[in-house]
Amino acid sequence: MKKLLMLIIVFVAFYLVGSRFVISNNIYVCAIYIDYNDKYELTMLCPSASSVGSKDKQDISSSLIKCEGNSLDEAFNEAATSSVLTINYRHIVSIVFNINAFNKRILDEFNRFISNNSFIDFNFYVFTTSKKGDELFSFKNPDDVSSYFSVLNLNALSRYLYTYASPIHYVEFLKRYSDNETINLPYIEINENYIIDDKTTKNIFINGVTSYYEGKIKITLKEDNPYLFLLNEFTEGSVYIDKYDAIIKRNTLSYKYNDKLIIKIKIKYKGLLNLDNTLELREFLLMKLDDNINYLLKNDIDYLNLKYINDIYKKNYTYQDIKFKILLNKM
Repeated sequence: MKKLLMLIIVFVAFYLVGSRFVISNNIYVCAIYIDYNDKYELTMLCPSASSVGSKDKQDISSSLIKCEGNSLDEAFNEAATSSVLTINYRHIVSIVFNINAFNKRILDEFNRFISNNSFIDFNFYVFTTSKKGDELFSFKNPDDVSSYFSVLNLNALSRYLYTYASPIHYVEFLKRYSDNETINLPYIEINENYIIDDKTTKNIFINGVTSYYEGKIKITLKEDNPYLFLLNEFTEGSVYIDKYDAIIKRNTLSYKYNDKLIIKIKIKYKGLLNLDNTLELREFLLMKLDDNINYLLKNDIDYLNLKYINDIYKKNYTYQDIKFKILLNKM
């Protein structure tokens, strides 16, 4: 029995040593930034091997890999030859496109590259930005928390960050792209919040929506249309409506394809004051929905994908045909 126990202990020890060697012999990529300026320019965010799986925000250290090439194949090959370690792409959570690189030619090349290379899983989300990869991936705030913990690292604890624009999974992105649908993606920026010990805090946040259709992009910033979130679904939000002392926690949409397109919006909110102002809040939100429609018409953005809906359901809807119904539920 003692010999068997010793054999088990020796086996486990060798297994753990071998596993540690495998982990330390890899570079794990969690996010990739893609830009194009005559060449493809890639920046990869790589948590250190010792940080993989850590939940401690102060325990995360990371490095960057920068590479370029005339094609994505060439750029990734340059990354592979830049280190003696093996680059592991199985844990990518997000791909961030600079808007300069977000066009049909490059998206076609990207989709071809992903479909032809099994070393990258399809399990990631797509974002857009006008920032550079160094800016997005290199900063740390005064608490020494890196961009590893930001909107780019999607998990159950970060869902409240996506109330204005929901991240889109690559599989869904590819389906909409192939079906020639409008694709709405989060547009991310870096903001400076406030000063702590003479240091300015920074964070990555969603500052708008990039709408892509037939090779064209339109960017809607929060400051230009702050209530566009009403056309975005979320289940764990925190949107404060100061005029009514209300916090919108959940927003879901359903469609009925009658003579007019009917969009029913179910909203759950918390009232900060003990007031019954549900009717006033509903009228206010309906007015903001009308503002949304006027904004979309003025800027020629098919945010609700009416062209695709008309094709599928054999309708001739216009944005003037849309009728909104709001169901408010105070939590």
